Order: sequence, then structure tokens, then C-alpha cells
Amino acid sequence: MADRAHRGIWHLESYEIGLDSADLETAIEDLTFATEHAGDHPDRAFWCYCRALAHAYRIDGGWRDELPVAIEWCERAFADARGIDRGSVAVFLGELYWARYVEHREEPEVAHHLDALIDAVAAVQLDDAEPLVTANLRMMLGTGHAERHQRSGRRADLDAAIALLAPSVDELPADVAEVAAGALLLSWAYHARGQEDGDPGDLDLAITLVERTAARLDPATEPRVVNLRWAQYLFLTERLERDDDHLDRDEAIRCLRHAAEISPEPDADLAMALAELLGDRGELYLDTDDLASAAVWAGVAANAETDPADGWYPRLSQANAYLTRWVQLQDVDDLARLADALTGAIEAGLPDADLRLIAHRDRLKARYDLDQRRVAAGEVAEHDAAATRVPLAVAADGILRDEPDGAGELRSDLAAVVLTHQLVLAADDLLSPDIARLRELLTLARSHPPDPHRTQLLAIVEGAIGAYEADDGAGDYGLTSIAEAMAMPEFDTSTTGDLRQMMSVTKLLRGSRTGDIRDLDSAMSGLYRARRDTAEDQPPGRQLELFQTLAAITRTGIDGDKAQLESGMDLAAALLPAGDAANPMERMLGTALRLPRMLREGAGTVEITAIVDALPSSAALSGGLFGYHLSQAVRAMAATASVTAAYNHGSPAERAAASAAFVHAVDAVSGGKSLRGNILVIAVNLALDLLDRHPDPVLDEAARRWAAESVARCAHPSDQSWAPAWFNLARLHRRSGGRDDLARGRAHALSALRGRTWQIVLQYDADYGLEAARRRAGDVRLAVQWCRADAEAAAPADRQPILADLVQALDAGRGMVLGVAASAGAVHDALVARGEPALAAQWLAGERFDHSDPQFDVADLRHRVVTALARDVGASPEAELFAAVTVDEIHAALAAADRDALVYLVGSDTAEAGYAVVVTAGGRIDLLALPSLRLDDSPLGWYLHTYRGVQVLTGGDIDAWRWSLSQLSSWAWQAGMGQLVDHCRTLAPDRPPRLVLIPIGALSVVPWHAAWRLVDGAERRYAVQDATVTYAASARTWCDSAGRPPADEAETVSAGQAGSALIIADPTGDLLSAADEADAIRRSFYPEATYLGRPVSAATGAGTPDEVLAWLAAPDAPPAAVLHAACHGIVEPDRPSQSHLRLAGGPLRADDLIRLAAAHRRIGTVVLAACTTNVAGEEYDEALTLSTAFLVAGAGSVVGSLWAVPSASTGLLMYMLHHFLREGPGDPGEALRRAQLWMLDPRRRVPDGAADLLRQVNPDRLAEPYRWAGFTHLGR
Repeated sequence: MADRAHRGIWHLESYEIGLDSADLETAIEDLTFATEHAGDHPDRAFWCYCRALAHAYRIDGGWRDELPVAIEWCERAFADARGIDRGSVAVFLGELYWARYVEHREEPEVAHHLDALIDAVAAVQLDDAEPLVTANLRMMLGTGHAERHQRSGRRADLDAAIALLAPSVDELPADVAEVAAGALLLSWAYHARGQEDGDPGDLDLAITLVERTAARLDPATEPRVVNLRWAQYLFLTERLERDDDHLDRDEAIRCLRHAAEISPEPDADLAMALAELLGDRGELYLDTDDLASAAVWAGVAANAETDPADGWYPRLSQANAYLTRWVQLQDVDDLARLADALTGAIEAGLPDADLRLIAHRDRLKARYDLDQRRVAAGEVAEHDAAATRVPLAVAADGILRDEPDGAGELRSDLAAVVLTHQLVLAADDLLSPDIARLRELLTLARSHPPDPHRTQLLAIVEGAIGAYEADDGAGDYGLTSIAEAMAMPEFDTSTTGDLRQMMSVTKLLRGSRTGDIRDLDSAMSGLYRARRDTAEDQPPGRQLELFQTLAAITRTGIDGDKAQLESGMDLAAALLPAGDAANPMERMLGTALRLPRMLREGAGTVEITAIVDALPSSAALSGGLFGYHLSQAVRAMAATASVTAAYNHGSPAERAAASAAFVHAVDAVSGGKSLRGNILVIAVNLALDLLDRHPDPVLDEAARRWAAESVARCAHPSDQSWAPAWFNLARLHRRSGGRDDLARGRAHALSALRGRTWQIVLQYDADYGLEAARRRAGDVRLAVQWCRADAEAAAPADRQPILADLVQALDAGRGMVLGVAASAGAVHDALVARGEPALAAQWLAGERFDHSDPQFDVADLRHRVVTALARDVGASPEAELFAAVTVDEIHAALAAADRDALVYLVGSDTAEAGYAVVVTAGGRIDLLALPSLRLDDSPLGWYLHTYRGVQVLTGGDIDAWRWSLSQLSSWAWQAGMGQLVDHCRTLAPDRPPRLVLIPIGALSVVPWHAAWRLVDGAERRYAVQDATVTYAASARTWCDSAGRPPADEAETVSAGQAGSALIIADPTGDLLSAADEADAIRRSFYPEATYLGRPVSAATGAGTPDEVLAWLAAPDAPPAAVLHAACHGIVEPDRPSQSHLRLAGGPLRADDLIRLAAAHRRIGTVVLAACTTNVAGEEYDEALTLSTAFLVAGAGSVVGSLWAVPSASTGLLMYMLHHFLREGPGDPGEALRRAQLWMLDPRRRVPDGAADLLRQVNPDRLAEPYRWAGFTHLGR
């Protein structure tokens, strides 16, 4: 028995050394036999202990059912206790009890098992054991009470745990494994008691305990030192929160650093806690080293996470540390690390929608700031840097779409950032903007009340969106939003300057696309100012200079000066860097500017191929600013250059190949309305030029197809491409030469001319309208040339409809500014009909400029009006706005005004003869050849020279002018008036014919009614003696005035009725004869008239512009019979809209009168007894004069002058005009003719009322033409 016991003990010891399971099994077998047969053997207790130990070892091998056996035999050993160390047995038994409890710890009856544990461990406590045994046993019991307190919260257990653990922890040596565990339990017990009792001292005890314990343990052998430091960190941070003692934070950091140093592997929680503490301290004390350490430890935490999805929080913490460092140090490396950390957080999968929104927002902002600094430092190209942000912007936009439930403010913030980035990337040709999505983002960005700075930013962004929208003809180009941003407070010194540049560039864009000339002038002025304030050697300065030059090119193109246009293109090309120094956009633009000169100078295919090969690749121009597919534009440009070079120098095969490539490139162009529309117009123009040189059926078919598409793309004549598109189609039809094709060509040309009128509508004022009219003057001449040629070639039976087309073509080149102004009321009515009453009211009120610097006003009233009128034109009254005059309308107007014919006089400056187009009241149109009506072989040039010297300049030779006037009048009879009068005598056999005359071009300065010839060899006979001549700016404006009911007939207003007449008499006080003239007219004919000026005793006012305008601008007042103005008249040849009557206190300008077009008093006759009141300056065909301005302002008839008239004889002529007007009311033209005949009659009878006026002149000189022939009649 004893031998078996000893052998079992030997095998047990062998097992402990070698861990050979056979030894363990043999030991159990021998010890089982020995214990069961021990009887009362003195070593029985030891054998039982050894057997218990053997069974316990078996538990370690996974034999869980061995635990009760081990407990049973250990209890037997403890109960016997003979020959053994009872304390060791007690400790072992306590450990077995704990093992048994652990097996049941997760069961529902755990409380029962815990109670059993405590009872069992209490039962093995020994009073006489060794101190270490006692400490161990107390540790076990204290641990049990501590666990029961955690489960039940019973205070007795807490107190018992502290009482048992406190002495044990310090009594046990450092190498005892349970010391660390006991210290942890005791520290948490102190913490719990402190919380229950509210005693801060217990937290101090816990901190002191773990510090003391950790200090005496060796981390190399006790891994739970890390746990002690962790607990110490937790207690210190709790005390820090309570006492706000920075030393506790420092101690906590020290503890965590120590724990991190001794931890065998990186611990995510520990590293994260250390990162948070270091970050807090770094932010508190602005310690960038702490912040750097915080970022590092957060990175350690992220890398230590076993689940990558848990790395989001450390990455966010890391990002926060780098952000704080960036704010303090502005170190771009921190900015880069910030962006990377946020990327890590996003990729880890942020668990919360708000966190995702924040991370994407801050990442985009960080990357943008980083890229800006890297570009400034020359480390990367701006385009390349921006390209890396594209996926970030796309991802951020995706988050906005996927997170509809995120916090409203955060969604708004991110929307603002994404919106800004998408626009920036689109501007760099890296992203094609989705306008609808941009608008959604803008709405979302504004959904949460932003700060004022962001409000301004969003206004700027909306302006940029507006510019993109304008690519398809929508919106206001964003100018309204830019103006709103400009009106907001400035947040940094560059804001105003940047906004002004943006406004100028956008106006350049709008002006170039719509033809608004004032926009181009504003852009040029704004860009000049911006360039002046920017260093020329800096990129912004170079870009501003380029924009300014492009604005000048566009402006020059409108003016039609080809030489200036070519010079401007060369200058712009020189401003662009060449080769690799240029970015893709600059290279493309430079090529576009250089190619025209190369082609003009005859560059061959080799040179053209070289420059085409240097164009940027499609990849370099992906995306597209304003929606352009620039890669396609590049291909079209290259093909254009190549085909032109091939037609210049190539063989037939080379031409065919280049032509096919050209057709393919143009067909491939897609994108926004502006790009394809413009390329189609250019392509058809080029194709027509090439086809004129070499026929090509493929190119011909493509040109016809492109022309048809180009026309189809222009939905309304207000589209700037309307005129060139229709003219191209017209040219293609005329190439065919057939009768029907010629008719279609004429019809298309007339359609093209409709766009000319709408371009005038778009202009801010009359002067800009005149420029717009000049721009398309060449189209008018071409259409007229076609119509005349077709009429002359047609059989007489087929001629009338062609001549009707000729009438429309001629009239399309006359008085368009006046026609548009006269239609102001019709425009108002059309806007109301379209449901735009507010816009209609603004139209009548006119455009106001509230900005202190008008060039930065939006100036969009006319754009909005045109846009409104262009909508659904087929279903609205505005479809008839600005329609070309028809022959039927002319016939009706001639009948209503009792006139016999309307005549266009057209001179020739080529070998062809001049001609007249006579539209008779009877419905016939005659084409009258006038071979002598040649401008290059006439006294007209000399007359204009002497006229300018006398009428415009000072010191001119008046005798030379009078002689040239006589020569001009003689030529006028020989060149045309004689044949015209003879031709028209048949129209009114019983009386002199009554003609409405529309002289074309410079012929408008000729006094055709004073054309003369010698009769009987010596006596002059003037045309006025053979015909009544009324002048008109155009058939359209004359028909409109002829269609108005005469004021005196419509309202039966008596000439003597108060308010029915207005007389303006020498308001400046330096025309005494004018005052006499006006006073005599008032006394004799209009005694109750409103009288302004001098003599003061008879006047009700001084005769100021405001007084006159107030009288005119009274649409509800009764119609007036007469307005007579005896004053100075001043013509402004370069700016006819500024021609004016000089009144008291200032001028009454022509454009002041034009603004009354929609709301004015009706007046029967306006008599302008002043100088040059029917002189249009150099814009002859527009016929914008003071006289025609009064027609627009409500007059039925106007009498105006062609030159500076002599004051005294004018007074007498004016008196006789009113005299005959009284005798024959309703026909001012006939009254003027009779007054002029009276001046020619040596046997004239002088009315009593004119006696004083006659005394001021030499009666023998009244017949001199310059005294009477200067006055003309216009209107009804």
C-alpha cells in the first residue's frame, strides 16, 4: 500500500516535470489504490492531497468531471490534516472551490453557487496558519465578497471585501500571482465605496493602491501591471473630471504610456485612451507635440483593432489631432495627414450618418486646401491636383443621396462643400455638371440658415450655376446672384475684386452669346480695372489680359471691322503661352486664334498638320466647361484647318479625304446648344466657301444637312444664331439656281433678317441698338441684291412677288431702332398676354441701375423680356411682334393717308445702276432703273464734306456749302427725282403726286423735294412744285404712324382749346427771332396753347426738359393738335440718340423721347423750328433723328430740318406752315409744301399776323433753297 502510494507520488512528480499523461494516469491509479486502502495510515492525509492534486491536473486536460473528485479528496486531506501542511491544503481547496464556482458563473442559479463558494472558502480560513497562507485565504474570501457585491450590491459584502483584501494585497509578496488581481479588486472596491458614501478619499485610496502595487510588481513576470495602469488611468481621469487638476491628466498619461510600453502587443483601447488624453492636453495648452503624439497613438489604436470596422473612431481622433495642429502650425504635412486619416475613417465604415457627413465634408475641404498650397508651391499642376479630388466629390455627393436622415445642418454644410467642388472641378474640365443636381445641392445648402459668409458664397455659386445653365439658353447667366453677392458685406479684401472679375467675365459670356453689346463694354471696362490692379507677371494678370482681349475681339466682331478683328486675334494669341507651358485649354485657344492668320497667309498642309498635331488630346480635355465636349471641338477645329489647307494646296484626292474627315468631325460634335450650334454655322460657312471653289457632293449634302439642323436649333429669332443659320440655308438654296430654290433662298434670307430686329430689342439703349443694326447691314445688302437680281431676271408676270420680297428686304435695313421703340406698347401687351404683368410693368418703366458703378449692374431686363416673348410664340400675340412690313399694309396705309406711292430710292456705288422701288396705292410695285443714281459719281461726297464743316464744325465755308447744296439738288433731279416724278404723274393725273420717300443710305441727306432743273433755259423748277414729298425712316414706321387716327379728327379737339397745343419759344434766351416766331404763331393760331419760354410775360414755364416731358408723357390727357418748338437743335453725328433740343436748364434728347413710346399723349403735328432736327448723323439707314423720335413719342406728323436753318426766314416759313395747316387741317405735308411754295412765289401775299416777321428778312431772298428746303415732313 505504502509502496503504491510512494510510486504514485513519484509518477505525479514525474508528470509535473515532463507532463507525460501516462505518468498522470499511473499516479492516479496508484494513489487511488493507496487512499482507498490507507486505513488509519499516518500519511493518509498527504496521499489524499496528492490524489486531489492528480485529479486537478486531469481537469487541466479537459476532464471537467474530475473537479468534484479533486474537491472530495482535498476536503478529506484538509479534514484529516495529519502529517501535512494544512495551510497549503486550505489554499488548494479554496482554489478548487473557485474553480467549481467559475463553472456555474453564467448559470441562472449563480447567486446560490456564489453563496456556496463564500461559505466554503470561509470554512477553510485558518487562524493559526502562516501569514502568507492567511493572506491567500483572505484574498480568496475577499474576492468572493467583492463579486457578490458586484452582483447584489450588498454593502456588507463590500465592507467584507475591503476588510479582507486590504491587508492581503500588501502582505503577499510581489511574486504571488494573486497580488495584481487582488489589488485590482480592492481598488474597485474602494471606488465603489467612495461612490456609495460620497467620500472622495476612497478614490484617492484606489489610486494610491494601484500605483503602489504596480510599482512593486515586475511587468516582465506580471502582465496584469497593464491592467493596474489601466485602472489607475480610469481613476485619475475620474478625479480629473471632478477636481480639474491638470496633474491628474499628466499622471494618467504617464500611466498609459507605461502600460503601452510594457504591453506585449499594441492594445487598441489603451492606445486610443492615450491618444484622447494627449489630444485634450494638446488642445488645452496648444502643445503641438502632444497633438502629434495623439495622432500617432490614434493610428496605433486603429492598426491594433482586430476588426477593421472598429478603426473608424481612432481615425477620426487622429484626424482631429491633425486638424488642430494644422490650425496652429499651418503645416501642409498635417493637412495631408488629416485628409488621409479621414479617408481611413470613411473606409473603416463610420457607424453613424452624421459622422459620415462630417468626415466627407472635412475631407473635401482638407484636400482642397492642401491642393491649393501644393499648387502654389509648384509641387503639382493645378489640373492634376484637382483630378485627384474628383472621386472624393463624387463619393461625398453619394453620401448626401444615401443619408437623407442625417442632421439637417450637416447635410446643408456638406451640400455647400460638394456644390462648390463640383463647380470648381467642372471649371477645370474634370466633371460634367448636372445642372438639376447642382440646383438640388444649392437648395439643400440653403435649407439650414447659414452664416453671412456662406450666404455670399452660395450666391456666388448660384451665379456659376447660372452660367452653366445659359449654355442651353436658360437663366440669366447667374448675374443676378453675382450682383446679390456683391451687395453683401465683404469678408476679406479680395472678395469684391473677385466678384467684379466674375461679373465681368460672365458679362463677356452673356454678351458674346446673346449679342448684348453693353455687356461686352461692361466686361471690357471691368476686366481693364481688374487687370490694372493685378501684377502683369502673375497668372491672374495674364488671364485677365486674355479675357480683356477676347472681349475686344468679340466687340470688334460686332462692329464688323475685319482688320481690327484680325489684329485682336493676333494679340490674344501672343498672350497665350506656347508648347508645354500652356495648359490644354490655352493650347486649344491659342491654336484657334493662330489658325486664321496661317490660313490667310496660305499655310500648306505640312504647316497646318504640325499645328493640328500640337492640339491637346481628347483625354486632356475630358469633361467640359459649360457642358462643352471640348475633345470633339478640337477634332472639328483640326478638321477645319486641314480641309482648308487641302483646298488651298492639295490634290483632288487630298481634298476628298480632308472633306470626308471634316464632315465626320462636325457630325461627331455634340454637347451644349452653344457649341454645336456655333460649329454648325461655322461649318456651313466654310463648306459654302469651299464648294464655290471645288464641287464636292459629299460636302454639299453635309452642308445642307447641317444648315437644316442649324435652323431647327434656333427656336426664335432672338437666338443670336438665327440670322447666320437662315442665311446659310438661303445661300445653299441659291447655289442650286432653280426658280423654286431662288424663291426659297429669298424667303430664308428674309427670315434671317427677322433676327436683326430681335438683336436690337436686346440692346440697352438706342446707341447700342444702332451698333447691333450695323452688325447685320451686310446681310441686308445681300438680301436686297438677291431680290433685285431675281426681279430683273424674272418675266414681267412673275415679278410682283419678287418685288414684294425686295420691299421687305429694303425695309429690314431701315429704322429698326425706331421700329423696336415704337413697339414698346405691343411688347407690354404681349408680356401681359404671356402671364408676365410684373415684367410688362418693368418694361414700361425702363431699366434702372442702382449700383454705384453701372458696369456691375445685372442689366437683364431686356434679356428677361426677350426670353419671355420667345416662349411658345406660336400661341401668343407676340408672334407678330416686329413682323416685316407687307405690301398689303403699305397699300392700306397709302390709302388711309391719301398718298399715291411709297418709294425706296437706292443708289449704287458699283457699276450697276441705282434704282427706285415704287409701291403704289393701287397695289402695283414698279422697279424703276435710275442709271444716274450713282454715289461714286455724284456731288454727294463734296456736299457731305462742306456740310460737316458748316453744320458740325465751326469756321466752315458757308458759301461753299450753299454752292454744293445747289449742285446736289440739281444732281438729285437728274439722277432720280425727275424720272420718279414723271413715273408717278400717272398715279394722280388731276394733281401733283403725293409721295412717301425712303432714301437709302447717304441719299437721306439729299433734299429731294428741292431737286431742280432749269425750265425755259433760266428759271429753276423744284420738285416741290410738282409733287408733295413726305419722308419716312421705313415703311414699317410710316405705316404705324399713318395708321394712327389724327388727334384733331379722333377727338375733335379745337386748335384754340386750352392744352391742345404746346409752344416752346426761345427757352435759352439767345434766339430773339425764334421768340418772335413762336409768339406770332401763338397769337394767330393757338391763343390758349401751353406756352413755355419767352417772352416770360406770356409763358407758363421756362421751357425745361422736365416741363416738356411732363406734357408729352400724359397718355390719359386729351390728344393735342400741335407742338411747336422754336429753339436750338443739336445733332450728334456719332451718337444720334443724344441729338437734342436745347431747352432751359438742359437738353431734351432723342432717347428721352424714345422712352415715351409706350405711354404718351397723342399729338397731331410736331413742328421743330430748329436746326438739324431731321439729321441722323452717320447712321443714315437707321434714320434716328429728333423728328423720328417725336414720331415714336406719339406724333402723327413731324416737320424737321436737314441743316442749320436761318432763324429769321425760318420764322416766316413756320408761320405760313401753321397758316396753311389752319386752312387745310389734317395734311401737314401739304401745308409744308404750300408754305415752301409761298417762299418761292415772288408775288406772295403776307398775312397780317406775319408782318412783323417779314420785316426781319429780305423778301427777295426767301426763295433761296437753304432758307426753305431744309424742312421736311415725316409721318401721316
